[in-house]
Formats: sequence, structure tokens, C-alpha cells
Amino acid sequence: MPPGEASGKREMLRVIGCLSDEHDPWRLAGAVLICALASLTACLLLGRMRAADRLGQARRQRLWQGLAGLVLGGGAWMTHFVAMLAYDPGLPTGFALGPTLGSALLAVAAAVIGAGLCRARPGADAGSLRCLLGGALAGAGMGSMHYLGMAGLHMQAWLRFDPAFVVVSLASVMLLGALAFRLASGAGPRPHLRAAPVQVAAIAAVHFIGMAAVEVFPDGALPVPDAAGDHRLLTLVLSLGAILLLLAGLAALLFEAWAETRWQAQESARLRGLAEATFEGVAICDGPVITEVNRQLAELLGQPRHAVLGARIDRFLDPGPEQPVLALLAEAERRPVAAGLTGSGDQPVPVELRVRPLASGAGQRRVVAVRDLRASLASEARIRHLALHDPLTDLGNRLLLRERLVDEVRQARVTGRGLAVLCLDLDRFKAVNDLHGHAAGDELLRQVAGRLRAELREADFAARLGGDEFVVLQSGVDLSRASSLAKRLNAVLARPYALQAGQQASVSASIGVAVFPLDGDAPDALLTRADMALYRAKEAGRNGFAFYDPEMEAETRTRRQLEQDLRRAEERGELQLLYQPQAEVASGRIRGFEALLRWRHPERGMIPPDLFVPLAEASGAIMPIGAWVLRQACAEAAAWPRPLDIAVNISPVQILHGDLVALVTETLRETGLDPARLELEVTEGVLIRDGAQALGVLTRLKALGVRVAMDDFGTGYSSLSTLRAFPFDKIKVDRSFVRDLDTSPEAAAIVRAVLGLGRGLGLPVIAEGVETEAQRQALAAIDCAAIQGYLIGRPAPIGSFGTALGRLG
Repeated sequence: MPPGEASGKREMLRVIGCLSDEHDPWRLAGAVLICALASLTACLLLGRMRAADRLGQARRQRLWQGLAGLVLGGGAWMTHFVAMLAYDPGLPTGFALGPTLGSALLAVAAAVIGAGLCRARPGADAGSLRCLLGGALAGAGMGSMHYLGMAGLHMQAWLRFDPAFVVVSLASVMLLGALAFRLASGAGPRPHLRAAPVQVAAIAAVHFIGMAAVEVFPDGALPVPDAAGDHRLLTLVLSLGAILLLLAGLAALLFEAWAETRWQAQESARLRGLAEATFEGVAICDGPVITEVNRQLAELLGQPRHAVLGARIDRFLDPGPEQPVLALLAEAERRPVAAGLTGSGDQPVPVELRVRPLASGAGQRRVVAVRDLRASLASEARIRHLALHDPLTDLGNRLLLRERLVDEVRQARVTGRGLAVLCLDLDRFKAVNDLHGHAAGDELLRQVAGRLRAELREADFAARLGGDEFVVLQSGVDLSRASSLAKRLNAVLARPYALQAGQQASVSASIGVAVFPLDGDAPDALLTRADMALYRAKEAGRNGFAFYDPEMEAETRTRRQLEQDLRRAEERGELQLLYQPQAEVASGRIRGFEALLRWRHPERGMIPPDLFVPLAEASGAIMPIGAWVLRQACAEAAAWPRPLDIAVNISPVQILHGDLVALVTETLRETGLDPARLELEVTEGVLIRDGAQALGVLTRLKALGVRVAMDDFGTGYSSLSTLRAFPFDKIKVDRSFVRDLDTSPEAAAIVRAVLGLGRGLGLPVIAEGVETEAQRQALAAIDCAAIQGYLIGRPAPIGSFGTALGRLG
């Protein structure tokens, strides 16, 4: 047999022989029982210490640390002492008080310090290392306690310790102690049941391997030691002490369990009260399991509270596709997240989740706050609807039109389908507002929107841009279908509208059409070109439609260029005034002149007034141009030798959007013209747009001594009512009636009626557009006092009328 193998067997036989031959089996059994109970209780106390430390309960942590060290160290010492009493070397034995008590203190101190090293700390790896070190330290204390206790053992013999056995015993108790502490502090269910047997093995290893290390050499020369008492009595006392120590530890555990249960019940009631006091749904979860839920969340789930408690929270959450519930909850700890709440119906309820960790007596918990988003989403949808829809007609507005048009163009590019953009503008809508009021106009717009919806498919779209402007998007169409829709819209929008109080109104629509991709492949280009086509449809007589034509682009550019040139026409000296005389019918004597504006473009020559005046009004250039005309005409009239009247046309824009009264006042002051010689001609258009404001301006002008004439009488909508309401000084009969005076009985009847109306109201009447002697004679026959037209004189520079002005030559 090899020497090493024989030596190992001898050592094992020494341990077994020590255990079987040199120990009293009953006392040994008592020592093992004390060891097992002490180890189990100490492991339980270590678990409570770790839990208290994780919850930040420092005082309880120190209490459990001390109890765990006391039970473990005291239990190990009592195990050692009872086992020592069970040891029978066949010689009288006794115990020295100092080393015996010192060994007990050493074991307890090492166990308390080792338990302190095992406290919970952040970081799993560092915590594991400290537990191992704490267990090794406690094991070293137990090993030292054994050999210090052996030093207090007195007998009539010499003791020699085998160094190899001593090292093995110390290494065994330290390794097993480290493993026991690590298991007692680990996760999982009932860690104490795994740790206690290992701790028992550690205590047993140090005692029995340590006892096997002892060799006893009797020596009769040594004195017989005093007996420490009856070993049976000592065993009983130590056993009772161990029982009391263990009972104290177990009592502490039981009291803690009772107190914790009571505290948890109070905490649960407090948390439930707080949860019930919130307006949101709240669940408290232990991992994925719901341990508490408030009434709001139970109602939101549509289930009784008891059915929710104990259930997994992922049973009630729909995180969406490809997202686990636990990942959703982890994300909700960082920021609010949206999810669906199931359990109350077929469709998940949209909710917002917020998660916060909660430290409680029962351990780490998770508070899940659930906010019902249905009302919020409905409100947001309503706000978005209001932001993207016209409040009067509920059609889309300009913003939604832009979104929809961009989307339609994108889809048309992908699918290759056509897209038509129709711009609509109501004809004569202003007259409805003026005749029936704005409430009636709003009702008409609502009915127009309803008729548009009725004619469109579900895939089509209609928007109101403001006023009486509408846009229709017709998807997946060609020129033929776009033309068909435009015809239908013309027809349906031209039908009479029943308004409030039995009133009726009739309007029509002008429509411009641009088609993708023929007329453009970008949203802005399609809208712009449909608007160009709309302008053409209005020029063509309204109540019709027109498709975009590339020529319109040139016309639009020309119009815009003219607008820019018109703004600089005055400073370039391109504007001039021509004058047309007004005369008495009977004598032909000139009574005054009307100042007429002309524009000589350096490249295009003479621009007709009916072209550039609307451009000036639309662009705002009419304000400086009108002021220039007034100053030039007044300055010219003030220099005439004869005090003839001067008539100046005033644009509605000047009356409604400028300070005309201040302008006239300043002009009269600068030129020195007698206010009675100045006559301002206005059309009925200004009265229709804003009658109240126009009345105020005209009244203040008359207060200056200026006269006001109604131009183009008979072509408006409310001539008779406006004559009575406004302070006019003269009526001018429109040239369209004078032109047909000698050929149309109806025209003659209208002129006679106007002359009769003027005599009845005390207003002089002047007829415009008199070009023939026959027209003059006809007017003379019906007592028309004054005329204006080519028969008297064509518009010309004022120098052409020197004789009439009283100038020589």
C-alpha cells in the first residue's frame, strides 16, 4: 500500500475512532441537536437582517445582526462544550474558567462581525464576496473558539495537536461557513433550509476533526485537576441555556413576523387609502402579480376587486405588437407610455402607464398608475378637428387641404392615377349678405357645403378656404370625369337656396380645374393653376368652369407685372389726367369737368382703365394713386379763371380702408379750392360692401362742403333705398341706358323714371355717354338738365378746353 494512501486511511480512522470510541453518544446527540437548531435559527436571523438592510431599517438590521451572531456563536460554543463533555479520554477532566468563557466570547464576536459583513449592499457580485468573507470570519472564530476551549481543558495528561488536522479543521470550518452564509443570503425560496445543513457541517467539522487532532499522553506526575462538576448536570445546564438562547431567537423571529404581518396590514390599508384617494387607476404589484388595486382601476377593468387581486398584470395589458409587457413596464419607469387595457370589453381601453418602485415592509414593489385616455383622446381629436376644419361648414380648412393635397399627390405619383383640383368661387354672394344679412349668408354657405358633400365620393375631399372660396379634390380621375363633376357642381349650386324667414337667394359658382399630372405634379402648382383657371371662368361670364391652359400662366405673369409697374407709375410720370366736359342740355354751356385717370405704359402703351383700376384696387395701389388724382385735379381746378366744378371718382377702397376725410381736408387746404366746386363720384359698390361705414364717411365729407354724386345709377342692387339713406347731391344715369335711348322703349322708360325720381328727391340728374344729337334731343324732350359724352367733348388734356375755362387763345 502506498505510504500516502495508508496515511490518509489512518487519519480517517482517527476521526471515526474519535467520534465512535471517545464520545458519549447521548451527549453527542444533544450537541448535534443544539448545533442543528442553532444553525437553522441563525440562518433565519441572517435572512431577516438582509431584508431589514435592503429596506433601509438600520435599527432592525443591527438587532438581527446581533441576534444572529449571538445564536450562531453561542450555539456553536454550546455545541462544542456539550461535545467536550461527551468526550471521554478515560482520565479525570476539568475546565479552566478563563479560556472557556473567552472561547464563548470569541465565537460570538466573530459571528456578529461576520454577520455584519453579510449585510445587503448594491451590486450582486460585491454582496456575494462579502457574504463569503463574513462566513469565513465566523468559521475562523468557531475554529479559534474550539482550540481556545481545548486550552481550558485540564486532565492528568499532556495534549499534543497534529498540525495537519488543525489546518484541515480550520480550513473546513471556514469554507463551509463561507458557503453557509452565501446560501443564507441568496435568492429563491427558503434559503435557510439550504444553508442550515452546511452550517451544521461546519461546526461538526471543526469539532470532530479538531478532536481527532488531539493525542493524549497520561502523566502521573501531573496533579489531578479539580472536577468542574457533574458532567450530566453541566450538560443539562448547557442544554437548557442553548434552548433558552434558541427560544429567544425564535421568539424574536415570531414577534417580528407578527409585527411585520400587522405592519403589512396597516401599510396595505394605508396604501389602499392612498390609492382610493387618487383619480387614476392604481395597482401595486409584486413582480407581475397584483397585490393591491384601487376601485378606479377595478371599474376601468370592469371586474370586481377580488377578481383582480392575485392576477398577473400582463393579463390586463395589451402593450401592442412585438413588445413584451415586462419591457413595457420597464419603459414606463422612465417615461409615460401608452398601452391598451383589456378586461372591460372587446376593444382595449387606451391608457397611459406610469410605474414607480415602492419599498414596503413586504419587500420591493411596483406601483402602476393607469390613466384613462379616452376622454383626453376624444378631446384631442376634437381640438384637431377644430384646428383642421372650417367652424361654419365643417369642411376642411386650408391646413387640412394642404395635408390632404400633399398626400393625394404622393399617392398619385405611386399609383399613376389622376387627380383633379377644383377651385370654386360663388358668384353674387356679396349681394346675399347685403340684402339678407350675414346670418343668411352663413346659412347659404352651410347649404353650399351640404350640396358639395352630396355630389362627392367618399374618396373625394372638399375644403372652405374662407369667404365664398372652396376647393374640391377629386382622386383617381381624368379630364372627362373632372369635367363631369364641374358641370354637376355648376348645376347643383345654381339652384335657389331657401334661407331664414321664407327668404330665397340664388347664386352660382365659377370653377377652375387643374389636373395631375397634366397641369402640374406638385401641390402648390396644382392649386395655383386651378386658381388661374377660376379667374378665367369669372372673366368668361361666371356660372361656368374652365380648365387650366398654359396661356393663363402668361396672363397671370402679365397681370402681376402690371401690378408691380402700376406701383411705380406715379414716380415715373406715367400717369396723367384727362378731362371730359359736362354741359347743360339746352344751351350747351360747360358747367364743369370730370377728371379721368389714364396710364401710359412705356412698353405697352395706353392701358385701359377697366384693366388697371381693378388691379390697383386689388393690390392696394389705389390708395396712393387716388390721392395723387385728387391733388392733381383740385390743384388744376383751383387755377382755372372760371370757377367751374371738378368731379373726381373715388374708389370704394379709399372710403372703406383709408382716411378719405383727412385726405380731402388736406388737399383743399393745400390747393385752396373752394369745397363747393369739388364733386366726389362714388358707385353703389361702396354702399353694398359696408353701408354703415360709407354713410359715416360721406356724411363727414358733406360737412366739409363737398358734394357727393352717385355714379352709374341703375346698375346696382338697391338704388332706391340707397338714394333715400345717403346724402347724395347728384345722380348720374349710366351710359348703358343712354346708348339705347333712341332705339329701346325700355331704356327710355328707365331714363324717364330716373329723371322723375331726381325731381321728386330734389336731386339734379346728369346723363353719361351722350354721343349723338338724337340722344341729346331725346334727353331734352324729357327735361334732362345736364349731359356728358363725346357729343360735348372727348376726354382730353385740360389745355384743349382753354376757351371754356375763360383762358385766352
